[in-house]
Amino acid sequence: MTFPFDAAAADGTLEPAAARLLQAELQKVTDLRQHLGQVLHDVLPESSDRYQETQTYLGRLSYDHAMRALSTALDHLISWERLLLRARVQPETAHLSLLRSVLENAMTAFWLLEGGPHTRLSRGAQVAADDLRERHKFERELAGPSPAPSSTNGKSAEERLVDLTTRAAAAGLTQLKRQQQMIPPPLPLIEMFQRYPVTGRGTVGRGDAWLYRMLSAAAHGKQWLMLTQPLQQIAFGVVPAGGPSDGVTVRSCEPQR
Repeated sequence: MTFPFDAAAADGTLEPAAARLLQAELQKVTDLRQHLGQVLHDVLPESSDRYQETQTYLGRLSYDHAMRALSTALDHLISWERLLLRARVQPETAHLSLLRSVLENAMTAFWLLEGGPHTRLSRGAQVAADDLRERHKFERELAGPSPAPSSTNGKSAEERLVDLTTRAAAAGLTQLKRQQQMIPPPLPLIEMFQRYPVTGRGTVGRGDAWLYRMLSAAAHGKQWLMLTQPLQQIAFGVVPAGGPSDGVTVRSCEPQR
């Protein structure tokens, strides 16, 4: 089920003021894409802190994974922008999966880059190790019960993880677990939503955990998301009339048939 999108429409599917606000925000995507491209291609002065940090394998990890996360966030944001402003379609809930990826990756990038050099070093190793663990599962499941063998062009994820753990242990970034030095996992995504709230509508101490749960429910087709009218209205991309907003109201969220 989808809704026709028209920023000037008054058919009740989306309040015109909300539609215009959404359109204005998504039109910023082009500027974001250009800015990220500039950051990716910047030549750093050798005297800069960032240049010095990225001269080592471990030091590059936080920046490399942050750039990958931001590129992924932007890719999903561009997809929503094209769906809404070019195809002129507002999905029932599919856009919430796009938004979920935007926020997850943007928060991960912020978490990777905040703090001092040692914090970035530690978090970069955590995200890289988590990435390699997932890649190892993929290689093992795709190739069968035994790990994918090394090729002349590179190493398996398992081998890369051993190398990473050895480097991290030498830098004091590991913890002893099950009599082995292991790199701890990164901060769980729901805790990132708690730590970096973007709406200001969560309960005290919980940040935007509610938002993460709502977006995840939409992505996984959970029934509870559609059980009440306010949740339906949030899922359809609008704010309930009389609810907390910046003055935008809604007449109806009923889909056109």
